Amino acid sequence: MCSWRSPRPAGGCCKEHSHGTASQVRPQRRPEHGRHALSEAIDIIRASWAGQPFHYEGSYYQAPEIKPGPRPAHDIGLWLGVVGPRAARLVGAKADGWSVSAFNGPVERWVETLTTLYTDFQMSTFVFWPSGDRERQPHLFAEQVAPAVRKALAT
Repeated sequence: MCSWRSPRPAGGCCKEHSHGTASQVRPQRRPEHGRHALSEAIDIIRASWAGQPFHYEGSYYQAPEIKPGPRPAHDIGLWLGVVGPRAARLVGAKADGWSVSAFNGPVERWVETLTTLYTDFQMSTFVFWPSGDRERQPHLFAEQVAPAVRKALAT
């Protein structure tokens, strides 16, 4: 698993498992704007996986004249482990999957988040993996969250 704060190591980590070399990226972010910086980092990672020279000028990252190595040998899915409705919107817009480590928060928040991911970003596949109370969480998800999401999508 690749888990760094800079897009350079994250993109390079996954590419090294495939083949190729990492690019040089200089982070310039403000902590209070983490989601926007993450969005830019995703753009840089995906551009580096394309295997073509590129440059990136964002608010948080500048990546001038990047010459990445060859494309990865296979497609690499980019999953985010983020929480909250705004971060979930970023998942729907730019990621291939969402890894949530725990079922926490009220049922209503999960219903809103999952419904938004489907309606606004066409994210149609969700895998629920309980953590913590493995007996209670699947019941809550199956008996309350899933039916409420179906009802919200039917209207």
